[in-house]
Amino acid sequence: MLRASTRSLVLPALLYLVAYLAIGVFTLQPEWFGVDLALQRVVWLGSGVSLAAVLSLGPRIWPVLFAAELLVTTITGGSLLHGLGTGTANTAEAVIAGLLLRRVGVDGSLQSGLDIAALVVLAAGLAGGVAAALSTLSLVAFEGVPWERYGGIQILWWLTHANGMILIAPLILALRESRAWTVPRVVEAMVAMASVAVLGFLIFWAYDPATPGRRLLYAPFPLLIWAGIRFGIPGAATANLILSVVAMGATALDTGPFASPTLGVNERLFQLWLFVAINAITALVVAGVVEDRKRGARALVRIQDRLRSVLEATADAIVAADTEGNVSFANRRFAALWDPSGSEAPPMRLTHDDPRVAALLELTDQQLPELLESEQEILDEVELDDGRTFERFAAPLRRKDWISGRIWALRDLTERRRLEEQVQQNRRLESLGLLAGGIAHDFNNLLVAIMGNADLAEAALEGRHPARDHVDEVLRASQRAADLCQQMLAYAGKGRSAVEPVDLNDVVQEMTELMEVSLPPTAELTLRLSPDLKAVNGDVVQLRQVVLNLLTNAADAVGRRRGWIEVATFEATGNPVREQDAVVDERSGLGPWVGVRVADTGVGMDEETRQRIFDPFFSTKARGRGLGLAAVLGIVRGHQGALTLRTTAGRGSEIQVLLPALPAHMRPAAAPLLDLGRIGTLEGTVLVVDDEDTVREVAETMLEAMGLQVVGARDGVEALEHFDEDPDAIDLVLMDLTMPRMGGVAAAQALRERRPDLPILLSTGYLDAAGPLADRAELPLLKKPYRRDQLYHRVIELLPERAVEVAEGPSGE
Repeated sequence: MLRASTRSLVLPALLYLVAYLAIGVFTLQPEWFGVDLALQRVVWLGSGVSLAAVLSLGPRIWPVLFAAELLVTTITGGSLLHGLGTGTANTAEAVIAGLLLRRVGVDGSLQSGLDIAALVVLAAGLAGGVAAALSTLSLVAFEGVPWERYGGIQILWWLTHANGMILIAPLILALRESRAWTVPRVVEAMVAMASVAVLGFLIFWAYDPATPGRRLLYAPFPLLIWAGIRFGIPGAATANLILSVVAMGATALDTGPFASPTLGVNERLFQLWLFVAINAITALVVAGVVEDRKRGARALVRIQDRLRSVLEATADAIVAADTEGNVSFANRRFAALWDPSGSEAPPMRLTHDDPRVAALLELTDQQLPELLESEQEILDEVELDDGRTFERFAAPLRRKDWISGRIWALRDLTERRRLEEQVQQNRRLESLGLLAGGIAHDFNNLLVAIMGNADLAEAALEGRHPARDHVDEVLRASQRAADLCQQMLAYAGKGRSAVEPVDLNDVVQEMTELMEVSLPPTAELTLRLSPDLKAVNGDVVQLRQVVLNLLTNAADAVGRRRGWIEVATFEATGNPVREQDAVVDERSGLGPWVGVRVADTGVGMDEETRQRIFDPFFSTKARGRGLGLAAVLGIVRGHQGALTLRTTAGRGSEIQVLLPALPAHMRPAAAPLLDLGRIGTLEGTVLVVDDEDTVREVAETMLEAMGLQVVGARDGVEALEHFDEDPDAIDLVLMDLTMPRMGGVAAAQALRERRPDLPILLSTGYLDAAGPLADRAELPLLKKPYRRDQLYHRVIELLPERAVEVAEGPSGE
């Protein structure tokens, strides 16, 4: 079985064999076909066919070449030995020519002027000369040709083979390529070829010896150039073949300019060969060069298209101009800087008259010419009046050693700057959150000790003891310190405690009733509450703080001037937040949202104040701490909401808070009614676990004052040891969340494994971090700092059956 690669050669090899036999027999024995033309002395067309076969099919076709030449020689009367000699010579010619051309990059087709030059020099010149020497040697050796004629025959043989390769090989190789031809182009090609044929006939077949015909020999030359320029190498090769056939036929029949009786036979043949070779080589070289330029132009267009596509796809706005200011290129993003729809065309000339372009490129009437011819590269930033910031890169456009213009690349940094500011803000918040967490843990532990001991001291004082006022002042100062710590946690978004469904209408009504008495008499307060408002999931204490702070700031903004304050609640869907108004936006999704809007006609803010109004410790009030609005911002962030601010200096402000709405069926639960006033002394044993000695000791003292027995432990490990001594003796565990060796949650889980029904109360000053842990463990939380009555209430909730004495108040007062 033949391999697939071999089978693919069978049909082309047979076609080549038939073509070579036909051309060879017709050239050597034209009289067999009724034609009296001595073509073998002018051109050997078989050499061109053989070269085309090698370039198309590869050197492996050589056995077919050899067989074809052997058959032609023997069929036309040559001896077998001569056939072997010429077969070897002509096969070597085609194979050597093909290998040389492939060596220089000609592989299967002729596409450029360099390819044509290689064909002439390497194939027609070098390989043709080698074959001519071998073929002539075969004639001398096997056909009895004397050595004296060796040189003349060799030259004749070489010229005829060179003509064949120059005329036939380019045509066959060119016609193998598929090209799309339109009807007008086909008509033009037919006109060109017909013109060459007619003009050749007039010069060679209608030749009159009395006329100066030699002067018209090169009249077809413009037609050959036309064919090469318009139709490339196929056109030039076809026109050359038509003109050469006309010229060779006429000369062989003793007519035409080369059949003059004054010329010898060899001179006629040489001039004919020279005529054919010069026309063919010139036309083919011109066609090859034109093809080179066309390919270069197409490649340049492709490069320009790719470059334009890249420049159009880039996120940068790019514009280039010559030294006169004429715009040579502007991508769509440059035009979209001011017209995002793209309907506005970019400027065609850079001038200082267009304020937008002038501001962006920093063009002025004085510096524009110098700028366009400047050799300096610039990388800087520019901010426009509309607030947008651009990174600007400008560089000269060079052509060899002179500057042809300038190019600008402009990158919109507005969004990046906003994101960078957001990242910096988040980093500040993270740092403050860590600081606040540390403060909450350590400071609240101190406050537990201070407030607890003050509570105990107050309970020990009888009647109107002189020290009672001082103790009350300590308690009030401690509470203010606790509030300040909680505000810092709220600013950092770390202060959420009890999260439950909250009705913002109730919060707004409660806070406005509280604020009404302190509002300036010149301010008119208006409520616009949305009916059937959905609830939000939040900390009701913090949401009260939000409304209270916004009302307080609105009242301060109105001051003693006449004006109004409007508080409204509303529902929204989609994205009702304008980007330019957003101060913080932690929302996700498209709602629905529940919002509170507080608007006033107060003094408003300038841009500088607007940028800083929510910063901690920044205040426009003489005695303000600067934590109110900062806490509002942190609370909104902690509730995954959004806050917007619209303000104008002298015309008032509007602050809007948006929070995620709960489904309509989720409503605030009714507050449980627990009558704690009728419960007095308790009994039972409480395990108090805290690594701070002062906190643990004051908690133990307060619990003992309630009648409870107390066991103390410094951490979770020590608590487990005490518990394991008598598990049934412990009725309640009061445990700090953060402790060395074993924290509160881990210890609570270990205790629950030992006794699932054991009541456990976790205590911490950092509820945002404790909340998720406590929720997972299903543990109640007591926020530090706590007072005696708060601790009493939580103990009663967990041990209601332990009350043994009824009193008038929980503190026994």
